[in-house]
Amino acid sequence: MRGAGYSVKVLAEEFGSGTPDLKWLPVAAEKQWVLIGKDDRWRYRSEEKAILIRAKARAFIFVSKTARREEIAQAILGALPRMAQLLATQPPPFIGRILLSGYVGLVYPSDSQT
Repeated sequence: MRGAGYSVKVLAEEFGSGTPDLKWLPVAAEKQWVLIGKDDRWRYRSEEKAILIRAKARAFIFVSKTARREEIAQAILGALPRMAQLLATQPPPFIGRILLSGYVGLVYPSDSQT
C-alpha cells in the first residue's frame, strides 16, 4: 500500500505490539483512520464487532484463508474505488468485507439493520 503512494499506519508501529483493541480502536476512530484488517473468523467474534461499533470505526476486513501478502495487497488496491464510495456515503460505524476477488460488501449495518 505504501508502495502505491498511500499513507499507511501499522498497529504495532503506532501503539506497540499486543495493544488491546479497547485501547487503540477509539483512538483510531477519533483520528478518523480507516481500519483495514485480515481476519478469517472475525464475524464469529461478537466482542470485536461490538468494539468496532462502539468506537464508531470505519473498518474493512479482508477475508481469505489462503491469500498471500502480495495477493491481499493487490485485492485491496483493486477494491479501493468501492471502499472510497462507502467512505463517502456510509456514516460510521460501518464494517465492510473485502474478498480476494476485490469484491467489497457492507456487513454492518446490513440492509436489515438500516
